[in-house]
Amino acid sequence: MNDVPVIGNQPQLVGKRAEALLAESFVCAGELVSSANSLFIKGGGRWYRIVIDAGTVHWKELSNEPEPWSVPEEGWSYPHSSLTEELELGDATVLGITVQSMEWPRSEEHTSELQSRVD
Repeated sequence: MNDVPVIGNQPQLVGKRAEALLAESFVCAGELVSSANSLFIKGGGRWYRIVIDAGTVHWKELSNEPEPWSVPEEGWSYPHSSLTEELELGDATVLGITVQSMEWPRSEEHTSELQSRVD
């Protein structure tokens, strides 16, 4: 069960094939700041963006496959990596999506867990 506020409609992905899973990193002035600034999952032929920000989880359905992007004048880039390949998910089925809060000594951090089964 989710104990973190959710903004947007969490898609019904349980039982569907996880067709693709991407992580969008944030790089500033050539330095990696975040290895997973956003996550993207494709299920049921549709792409969804998942962002954890300020204690909330944001879901958004996308009309197209996400693309890496940058703001060169600021030195920012947002490269993508395929978690489908890195984690060898292959033909994984989504078994559940859990979001929970984890407390750290000086801040609150939120994590998202995607459970899957590879057939």
